[in-house]
Amino acid sequence: MDAGLAAVLGALAGAFGAVGGAWMTSRGQWKSARLAARAEHKRQRREPRSEVYATFLKSSNQLLDAWTPIQRISDVTPERRTLVYEAVDSIDNAYSAVALSGPEEVSDIAEQIRDHAAQLKQEARFLWAGQHAMQENGEPEAWIFDIESRIPRARTALSAQIRTFTVAARTTLDDDGSTL
Repeated sequence: MDAGLAAVLGALAGAFGAVGGAWMTSRGQWKSARLAARAEHKRQRREPRSEVYATFLKSSNQLLDAWTPIQRISDVTPERRTLVYEAVDSIDNAYSAVALSGPEEVSDIAEQIRDHAAQLKQEARFLWAGQHAMQENGEPEAWIFDIESRIPRARTALSAQIRTFTVAARTTLDDDGSTL
């Protein structure tokens, strides 16, 4: 091989190496910039999410606090019923913000709590109606005992759902994007 051809081939190899190296460097910088942008996005979402989650958690705990003293039908006073209704309405209002804030795991748990809260509101209505039915006939009906038997399970289930939501929300808030 003559020296001229070797020089041309050497120059081509050097050029391809330089282009390839530049491409690899720019690709690495692009990936790094993309990861940094995603991490920053997660950090910026943390504060609003934290507020949304705290509001939802506060509403959920208000329902638990309002429901805890209810052991039987006679414990459903007008004031207690109002507290349950207000807490359920508060959960409904806070749920949409949680659903929009995401992520899906947290939203799904919040939806379960919202559905459970609606069920507890219905149970409070039934217990309230049962009080009036007892006052009219003097004897409790069988359905009242059925509802009373569900009260402890409903309270335990709500408490467990709140703990699950808290863990999922904390996990989401702890993810600052640095593990992308």
